[in-house]
Amino acid sequence: MTMPATINANSAKTFALGPHHPSPASRIARVSPARPSASSPWVAPARLRASWFWPSVRDAPFGPGVEWLALEDRFAFYGGGISFIGMPGEPPAPQASDPRTPVKGPFSADFRWVTLPDWPHGPIRLTEAQAAVFEALWSFKGEPRTAEQVMRRAGLDSAKPIDVFKVKTRDKGKPEAEGPLFAYRTLVVTQKRAGLYAMPCAAASTPA
Repeated sequence: MTMPATINANSAKTFALGPHHPSPASRIARVSPARPSASSPWVAPARLRASWFWPSVRDAPFGPGVEWLALEDRFAFYGGGISFIGMPGEPPAPQASDPRTPVKGPFSADFRWVTLPDWPHGPIRLTEAQAAVFEALWSFKGEPRTAEQVMRRAGLDSAKPIDVFKVKTRDKGKPEAEGPLFAYRTLVVTQKRAGLYAMPCAAASTPA
């Protein structure tokens, strides 16, 4: 089986070499810590790891300074791709945090996403204006405020918070358009006669 060479950017360099490489030994020598080359784009690693794609190779074919990794133990194939499996005892590679993850009540850290259990389409993405309204209401810690106070805190010119959640006729029925309105109706309590708006979940998430 012929596979392309792959590199894993861990503390050590990991190479997967295949039969199409005419001289695996010289390939290793060019980036060996003992023989750094100024013309090479590689930064000499503290140690080297190598894996072989030739089924006939059973024992480590390299000398000191090269760590042998068995193909079936250290590489995983999935969906046409290949990935390196970390060595025992190594810390896991850092994972990119999901920006949709709820951090402030049901909201993401930047208020651009809101996750609600009763919404069947997953996290709801908000526009900048919608996020600004929710962030303003959050800042009031669940206390009722007038529309003017909310919109001024949000930095918007609209008269009422609901204005930025209205769904256009052409977008009715679309989850990406209906989701923010669903979130507004679920989270915001309106006292119509007094003209006050509050978001109780902000009070529930505020430390006593």
